[in-house]
Amino acid sequence: MALGMELWSFRERIQQLSHLLAKARGIVVYMGPSIYLWVYSLSIIAVGCLARLPAESTLWALYLSLALFAWVVIRRWRPLALIFLSFIGATWALHSHEASLDRRLPLGAHGADFVLQLNLVSLPELTEGEGLALVQNHKRCVFALELWILFPVL
Repeated sequence: MALGMELWSFRERIQQLSHLLAKARGIVVYMGPSIYLWVYSLSIIAVGCLARLPAESTLWALYLSLALFAWVVIRRWRPLALIFLSFIGATWALHSHEASLDRRLPLGAHGADFVLQLNLVSLPELTEGEGLALVQNHKRCVFALELWILFPVL
């Protein structure tokens, strides 16, 4: 008798879960084409929020297993398209962040002096300030420069 009740309870839980999945599927359909933009954007944000950037092989393995799981369980094309767009966004974010990290100043150069060779593009203009609450009658000097060369002082 107890086993029959447990099986009946388990069956009810499975039915509840299937109803929740059907509702979730309806929400995805209701959102229409904007869900593709949301998935793409949120995957970029998710990669940006990570403490450490994952390896590209880890990203491939994660999305491949996610796509395989979605295809085996759901057997529809729309979730696969969402997973693919998420993968594209995450890959783009990963490469963008790696490129930014490659352009950083080397650790040995922190605190070092650098020489800037600049080209003066416009003549300086002195203007009287309108005055803020904290600073009255201040003067401003505005001019434009072009950076030509940046090299460390030896």
